[in-house]
Amino acid sequence: MRKTSYTLGVILYIVSILYLGIYPKVRILPVSFDASFIFHILGFFLLYLILVDRLKNRVASLLISLVIAVLVEIIQGYFPERMSSSIDLIFDIAGILAAMVIDFRWKDKVFIAIATVLGIGFIPVSPGTLASLVFLVAVYYSFELNLIYVWQIFVILLPIALFTSQKIEDLYGDDPKRCVIDEVLGMSIPLIFVQRDPVVYGLSFGLFRIFDIVKPLGLKKAEKVKGGVGIILDDILAGFLALIFVKLIMFLYSNLRVYF
Repeated sequence: MRKTSYTLGVILYIVSILYLGIYPKVRILPVSFDASFIFHILGFFLLYLILVDRLKNRVASLLISLVIAVLVEIIQGYFPERMSSSIDLIFDIAGILAAMVIDFRWKDKVFIAIATVLGIGFIPVSPGTLASLVFLVAVYYSFELNLIYVWQIFVILLPIALFTSQKIEDLYGDDPKRCVIDEVLGMSIPLIFVQRDPVVYGLSFGLFRIFDIVKPLGLKKAEKVKGGVGIILDDILAGFLALIFVKLIMFLYSNLRVYF
């Protein structure tokens, strides 16, 4: 599954860039200003690092990154609500050039930083729970300011989590506990579909952590899948299971209120 995880991660990441590139509003970062230029810089920064990690060829990685950057701008021309811009292309190239400076020397450190959610994974006690909680709190207050779309975070996070989880497994061994990007990915699933409410968010968080730790209803079988796919699979299933139970509890609660 090692090769599958890498290949799938690369393909899904390119697809996510193309898809979000044509979406009218990209709101992934919790900032109040137009952060599309940051998305372009970081998106293509990471794209080049992913490609050079797999291809081991700087020229090929550069050319593919540039082709995708141009392709995004061409596709945007067919969507009136998402106008193409040469400025966006400049930001894409800036991200690629920044990645070329890092290149082979520091790319693994970038992947580790992502997989550990900026070092949270190195905390010795409950790093997965803490990473999930930090993400939940960030989403909660970002929603209050109408700053982000959680589904967009999931779209871009899925391939990144898949790729970096496999990478950190190669560096540290099977399913390393310091890899917590998978917990953030799983936590994002119920948050896409539930209302912004502290009780509902708390319930989503609690159920997700319980299901992720206990792994009931066959979730433990997902752990047997090797590689990055196996690392993120049980968290995705735990996320969907938490969503189902949250929705069920909310349904029962609203109907019980009618009778009592």
